[in-house]
Amino acid sequence: FLKNADTVYALMKQHAAILKPKFDMTVRLFEEQLGELSFVEWTNPHGGYFISLNVLPGTAKRVAQLCKEAGVALTPAGATFPYSDDPQDRNLRIAPSYPRRSRRRWRSFVSA
Repeated sequence: FLKNADTVYALMKQHAAILKPKFDMTVRLFEEQLGELSFVEWTNPHGGYFISLNVLPGTAKRVAQLCKEAGVALTPAGATFPYSDDPQDRNLRIAPSYPRRSRRRWRSFVSA
């Protein structure tokens, strides 16, 4: 299947073609829905599989819980930190690769 570097590169290009629109949509929705909030920031990666979303300190676990209640699955708050211990409780790891839902579903996530 992956016989050499060229086949790995070709596969990664296929992955990029699938993931880029999902990442672009997520960042666009963050900009539209959260862009004016001074206490929210996110990464705009140029590779990788996750976007790091930072919310108001002390609220990431609650935001994750509200997302869960809204039907949006996230990794646990602070998952990017060793032992998942975010000392500020403000980081969420967003995987735009995961959802297979519509833009409306993403909008509900961002509004939560």
